Amino acid sequence: MNTRHFLLATFCLLSACGGGGGGGESAAPAPAANELLATEAKFSGMISAGGTPVQGAEVYLPTPTGTYKASTDSAGQYAFKVNVADFGSVNPIMLGVYKDGYAAMKFFYTGPLAARTNYVVGAADGAMKTLGPNEFTSRQFSDIIHLGDENFSGSNNSQLQTATRGNDIILPLFDLPANASGSARTALVRVLIRGLQGQDQTQPGYAALVDSAGNYVGAPYQLVSNSDAAGGYTEYRMSFNVPATAPAGAIRFVMRTGVRGTDFDDLEFTGISVQLQ
Repeated sequence: MNTRHFLLATFCLLSACGGGGGGGESAAPAPAANELLATEAKFSGMISAGGTPVQGAEVYLPTPTGTYKASTDSAGQYAFKVNVADFGSVNPIMLGVYKDGYAAMKFFYTGPLAARTNYVVGAADGAMKTLGPNEFTSRQFSDIIHLGDENFSGSNNSQLQTATRGNDIILPLFDLPANASGSARTALVRVLIRGLQGQDQTQPGYAALVDSAGNYVGAPYQLVSNSDAAGGYTEYRMSFNVPATAPAGAIRFVMRTGVRGTDFDDLEFTGISVQLQ
């Protein structure tokens, strides 16, 4: 059996660097090397923080029809096997790690997956970082979200990893504390996007924050620059002014894909994080 380590270093999210088959949602058991079939690959590794194993971190690998999942054990280790056919020609393939209180981690592998291969995250690479003051993320925002009409082609799109959820989405991001209301703040948002062809759209897509009263927090950010032409993820950084009049309560993140005529751009985004200053 071959062993491969993740292709790229994890993206830096916030102040840190940052599963059975098909539609299954339950964790798969750790397979021995000789248990892998010609249709299977294995993902394994160790997750830690400050040199101590992290137990209960969720390790997840999305597919167009479901998600492979596993939880780290008391030694911080995880292992599960997948059906390589579930990923087709997806490239790159993202593996995520999430636990409350920590910055999410993303690992990217060159596709298509190779059968009878072990994709490993080593102890040094699997070191999680705790969130700092006024830093926010969530499991929901650590997942891959596909927007668009699934009518796409070209290297900007590559082969997307998940099924579309529509042309726009609104999701809760964080709660604006009561003691933050009454003073102007800045929300620094980071997000990883691939497949974005904003320069090719007559109506570019946008990202926005909306407060608990339904008002935009700062002006919507127009996503007009194209993401990586080879189909990889590009990190976008956005700054939103939170006015002193913004009420305490839920701040929601809005993303809408661009459109040319009747053709909606297909993109995937993940790894949203925000730092409130």
